[in-house]
Amino acid sequence: VLRKGNWRAIAFSKNGLWGLVSADGKLLAEPQYDELSVMEPLPEWMTGTYILSRQNERFGLLHANGKVILKPVASEIRPYNDFLFFAKRNLLWGAVDDTGAEILQPRYQYFSKLSENYIKLIADGKTTLFSLLYYKVVAEGEHDNYYPFSDEYALCRKNRRMGLIDHCGKTVLSPQYDEVQAFNGEIFRVKMNNRWGLVSHDDELILPFDYDYISPLDGKVALVLADGLRGAVNAY
Repeated sequence: VLRKGNWRAIAFSKNGLWGLVSADGKLLAEPQYDELSVMEPLPEWMTGTYILSRQNERFGLLHANGKVILKPVASEIRPYNDFLFFAKRNLLWGAVDDTGAEILQPRYQYFSKLSENYIKLIADGKTTLFSLLYYKVVAEGEHDNYYPFSDEYALCRKNRRMGLIDHCGKTVLSPQYDEVQAFNGEIFRVKMNNRWGLVSHDDELILPFDYDYISPLDGKVALVLADGLRGAVNAY
């Protein structure tokens, strides 16, 4: 008996191969696998139940209702969430969605969570950014690396300079700054040549680079320092 929470199913063997029936006797999977097991553990944010299948030393994945997500072709499977599943083939990672559609071809040596809405991947030394909002690659090889910034944006680095990129792969701030920090909505604190200023989308200058430091907003006001003097700027 396979079980997880309130879900139950029965694995059965026929001619040395395993199939699956529901607790009420409905056939879920024909006997064709060397082994079937509940996939555990899963990331805590995942709510589904998934069945790991094994055939000829390769792994596949089924929904709890027996629908195939991935045939047994992978040497390793790592669910990312209930809609995206990474699978390793020939030492390279790719990904399918919950319908089995290929989202990423198996050509990545590495993948990791960058933030809630972005995944970072590496293939042949090039870094790729994948958007979980649109389930597609939005930048590939244009930048040296990516770092977390917010749910909407990711930091991008090129030639040791920082910028911002959005879910569509659009450059919000070009990689020309020493440092990029949040300020107010679509306005950002940026550091260039050891001086701080404020810019908005497309590097539009809001406050010139005249400051030794610009603090985060406290309410609607931010502290600024310049040549030993203190001042304040508002959020607008």
